[in-house]
Amino acid sequence: MRILVTRPEADCEDMRRVLTAAGHSIVISPLLTILSEPIPDIRADNIAALVITSQNALRALAGNPQLEHLTSVKTFVVGPRTFAMARELGFRHIIEGPGTGAELAELLKDHGLPADGRIVHLAGNKLAFNFAQAFSELGYRAETIRCYRSEPATGFTAEAEEAIRQGQIDLVTLLSPQTANTFVRLIKSTGLEVEARSLSYACISEATCKFLVDEGWSCTHVAAKPNNQEVLALVNRIAAQFQQ
Repeated sequence: MRILVTRPEADCEDMRRVLTAAGHSIVISPLLTILSEPIPDIRADNIAALVITSQNALRALAGNPQLEHLTSVKTFVVGPRTFAMARELGFRHIIEGPGTGAELAELLKDHGLPADGRIVHLAGNKLAFNFAQAFSELGYRAETIRCYRSEPATGFTAEAEEAIRQGQIDLVTLLSPQTANTFVRLIKSTGLEVEARSLSYACISEATCKFLVDEGWSCTHVAAKPNNQEVLALVNRIAAQFQQ
């Protein structure tokens, strides 16, 4: 298949490599740019748990002098890729949770964290799930520290726009609601609504898919779980149907 990959630049190459190895033709157009933000003093000595739901948070933390002091803190992460990156950075007590923030919150509850310790969620400027609010309501001292932000693209790459215009894309991968929203906006600004209706879409979640459904674009597919591996599995299933 001819697949448009829309992930931020840091993640695009990994997806390109996997999909190319599977025999697909790839066009890349990152629809979000991830920018690290300064991280305030976190004070690791009284943290009961660190919550990390994105590799972007770990990338922001990687060059920060506080990293050395945080690696001994019990750390809850979403997904195997985030787990692997945390381990590479030296975190020693990592617990990998299920695929969504809400499910990870349930896992934290089961671990009986001390009520007098802080729960710190390292996050970006867009929150899919508000950990701080959820745990504050349970009586914990919880806070969100925003250590990166995502900036939407102002346009497709020239290669991607031309490929869509010429009918040279079969499938678009969309791995966040903000990415889907940006995609729809750029399709409208470039006058490609007709072409977009004929495309298939592999979405990481129902919330991501909703932006497409709201436009009446019906050929949408949602991953079984909201993580990168399940999106790749979804692409393989769509490709198998495409070849029939």
